[in-house]
Amino acid sequence: MYSQIQVGRAVGRHVYGNLYECSESILSSPEYLKEIVIKAVEVARAKLCQVCAYSVEDYVAAIAIVMESHIAIHAWPKYGYATVDVYTCGNTDAEAAFDFIVEKLKPKRFTKYSVDRSNS
Repeated sequence: MYSQIQVGRAVGRHVYGNLYECSESILSSPEYLKEIVIKAVEVARAKLCQVCAYSVEDYVAAIAIVMESHIAIHAWPKYGYATVDVYTCGNTDAEAAFDFIVEKLKPKRFTKYSVDRSNS
């Protein structure tokens, strides 16, 4: 999958953004966020290697390591705020995974950025 990369060719897709005014109860559950990232892996057509979810004080995260890179949700429930980071390469759909996460977290507003990562 990673051999024979041409100079100037996009090797990955990075879709990330900020989610505002999400439900505190949704963001407070590491297990629910874990379920979301696992399903987002499927939506992206990626291959799951490992997933973890945890909370520390006012912070909750769920992170999936995939063969093609990673999908992560970082949340601050008290503020109704989350960041989403989807970085994939190969035959995957990072944008669909990001959109799925937004649909599940139901922010009142969000930002979304997309960047092709290239080797030049």
